[in-house]
Amino acid sequence: MSTLPSKPINFRVEVGVVGFGKCKPSLKCPPHATGEFKAFFYELEDGDLFATPYVGNIELEECIVGEVGAEAGKADGAGKLKDGE
Repeated sequence: MSTLPSKPINFRVEVGVVGFGKCKPSLKCPPHATGEFKAFFYELEDGDLFATPYVGNIELEECIVGEVGAEAGKADGAGKLKDGE
């Protein structure tokens, strides 16, 4: 049975990676992608037994485009670096 979600709750996400092996030093730990998203909490009928986690959707591509574009101004509209960069 469906239930209504809570009011939207603002969250902030930070996603990073670490490179290993033979790669450029700049790829060992590149800048993290950050962004904001709204999440919801769903109260279930048997709330005493268990609760749901917060549920949200992260537009990761928008986080990456924003970081790359703001950082160097080198990204095109699709978030790809221009040729030769």
